[in-house]
Amino acid sequence: MDPRRLLVFREVARAGSLTAAARALGWTQPAVSQHLAALERSVGLPLVLRGPTGTSLTEAGEVLLRRADAVAAELHAAEEELASLAQLRAGRVRLVSGWSRPSRPRRWRRWGPATPTSPWSSGTTPSRSVWGHSSGGRC
Repeated sequence: MDPRRLLVFREVARAGSLTAAARALGWTQPAVSQHLAALERSVGLPLVLRGPTGTSLTEAGEVLLRRADAVAAELHAAEEELASLAQLRAGRVRLVSGWSRPSRPRRWRRWGPATPTSPWSSGTTPSRSVWGHSSGGRC
């Protein structure tokens, strides 16, 4: 099942007609109709009843719409997470030091303790290993 077609179907269901869905998507009505028809062929069931006043969902369409809403929510969440990473608003920072004592510098303490859920971690390693970590893409 093509996720793009699933999202087109979702828009048809929400808009109530192929023409309104096409307008919302910025597509032509025939393009929306073709995507919907291809989705119906792929699932083997009619999803939408087409009428002179718009569309209504079949029982299969109602079932698929619930799943389409869940897929759209997951795709939106993925886009948000990736945007956060791209703008450096989220992610993990790894600090590697070659210091011989296992304490972190005073400046780092203001960030709080490193925990499995904190956005940063620190550690110590022999000085000769620091170069291997940094050049190996692990920092």
